[in-house]
Amino acid sequence: MHCSTSTSQWALIEEQLPKLPQTTKKRRTKVPFRPTTSMNYFILMKKCIGKDVSKLSMPVDFNEPLSALQRLTEDLEYSYLLDKAAAETRDMCKRVAYVAAFVVSNYSSLAVRNTKPFNPLLGETFEFDRRDDRGFYSISEQVSHHPPTSAMFSKGKSWILKQAYTFSTDVKGRAFHVHQKGKTIIQFKDCGTVFSFDKLPFSRIITNPVSGKMTTECSGQITIHTSTNEARCALNFHENSPSGKTLPSKVTGTITDAKGHVQYKMDGFWNMNLLLQKLEPDGEIEAESLVWQRFPYPQDSDKMHNFTQFAIELNEPEEGVAPTDSRLRPDQREMENGEWKRANHIKSELENQQRKRRAEHEKLGKVYTPKWFTKAAPNGVDLYEFNIDYLQCRAYQNWSSCPSIFGT
Repeated sequence: MHCSTSTSQWALIEEQLPKLPQTTKKRRTKVPFRPTTSMNYFILMKKCIGKDVSKLSMPVDFNEPLSALQRLTEDLEYSYLLDKAAAETRDMCKRVAYVAAFVVSNYSSLAVRNTKPFNPLLGETFEFDRRDDRGFYSISEQVSHHPPTSAMFSKGKSWILKQAYTFSTDVKGRAFHVHQKGKTIIQFKDCGTVFSFDKLPFSRIITNPVSGKMTTECSGQITIHTSTNEARCALNFHENSPSGKTLPSKVTGTITDAKGHVQYKMDGFWNMNLLLQKLEPDGEIEAESLVWQRFPYPQDSDKMHNFTQFAIELNEPEEGVAPTDSRLRPDQREMENGEWKRANHIKSELENQQRKRRAEHEKLGKVYTPKWFTKAAPNGVDLYEFNIDYLQCRAYQNWSSCPSIFGT
């Protein structure tokens, strides 16, 4: 694998990161059970037809107690796959295979999660430091409100991931279609090659409007590119077939080398597991291995928003984070604790305050500038660079420049 090596950015970030605790933090294993309520999807769909759902104010009844920033961070649940990719230093196609498995794993929790995350307030942040047990650090910020855009920076021991996505949702018939416009890029410490891909849109189809029962469908193609064109992966998320010819949640993929020769194939299900097949020159399977397996759900997950163990840990209170952190958002916390009436009241107040701030900015002709991320490609895909100022403010616990967005 022929790659250039640059360590200046890595060294700067590692120098600024908070010191690791001497012991591994014990994480919570439960959240309060979700109250048993009936969500009227007839009313919801009537309200949403012809509109971008991401811009509408919704009661917390349709939410889960996580923000969209936390859901974006949930992509890192299977970050060990990026660690394995980093360790694969000789075979670029095999490295791409691990990245592809990581991409597929990002969709695994969608199968049983029918509620929506909270729309982050402009300037809201989420820091997730898991270096003590999972080896990564992540920070994200809501950098735009209209359109709603989230930027994220994550660093493992030997990899960096950056992504920014603008989300929109529309309703057609009984289906909510979620669109994710943006890009994810990954770079490994030993290698100047940039791996990039886009997220796949998905749909939530209401099968029973009275009970709120839904199914989730992901279909389409994701292509993982490498900047050096040494390898490429095409992942196909197959459309569910009414005839039963295609099994639900089916995903297949091919990994080709610089000459376009297929070196590996992938076969599995985006909500369950993925097999990696090494091919002989004649196309026959030389070896097959399980490259990814979904973690089992914790006990009583169905009563806890269908959260995985990783999702349960996302909103756990954490000391030292910015006052704009999603964990400190009062309506989301009240919702997690089952106080939905109070959560709806606070949510309405927070959204009204945000509208007032927006109106004041527009009156003064001000253009909003994100606090911790800088737009890197103003004329192309919206990519954002983490500016590291967050880490310096955190080190001194000086948050005086942070906006006040959670005051009620």
